[in-house]
Amino acid sequence: MKYSKSDDRTKILIFNQYSLTACDISLISIAEDMEGVVAPSKLYSTLAGGNVLGVISPETSFLNQLVVKAQCGESFRNGDIQGLANFFLKLYHNKELCEQMAYNAREYFCDHFTKDIAIDKYANVIDKICLNSIDYTASK
Repeated sequence: MKYSKSDDRTKILIFNQYSLTACDISLISIAEDMEGVVAPSKLYSTLAGGNVLGVISPETSFLNQLVVKAQCGESFRNGDIQGLANFFLKLYHNKELCEQMAYNAREYFCDHFTKDIAIDKYANVIDKICLNSIDYTASK
């Protein structure tokens, strides 16, 4: 980690840049009453960093489907403390599974969330908006 000894703010900023991915398992949670309202931004840095996901969220959250599809972790309902603890123990005792899930997280990110993919998705949305706003009756 590089930082200037004379500037503590620099040290903190540089540390924070890496702190979300300085672990083997990342927890992402959504409160029951926040589902559909928020999408945790740390999801992208977690996947990009190749971290296993432990998702704590309501049953219908998009995060549950993502974790299953990506095979990069497990999801738990809010309050399922025992399930989450068992997941930690399973990964602790099975390093290969932990490594595979971490690999899957990074692969899923590269396949779905890179800058080029995001630009293409934005362009598609803009194209659809522009096409839908054209007044076809004016040319008739």
